[in-house]
Amino acid sequence: MRLFSSAKYDLGDLAVGDKLYSKDLDMNAEILERRTLLGTLHYRLKFYKHKVKYEKIIAPAGLNIAGFSILQRSE
Repeated sequence: MRLFSSAKYDLGDLAVGDKLYSKDLDMNAEILERRTLLGTLHYRLKFYKHKVKYEKIIAPAGLNIAGFSILQRSE
């Protein structure tokens, strides 16, 4: 059962280099690393909003709640 997926994209199966966008937050993000913390998949992301850049570790559920969708898949 996939809890954190949208009709178009599965946010629980992202790869390093994938680019995301949240219309709700008006923010872009890029996956830098996949990690397992306490037995759960998390991503280290670099967020871009206007000229501000920062990194954060977040689970697929957090991406779903924030309204992120895949902008561009890495090759």
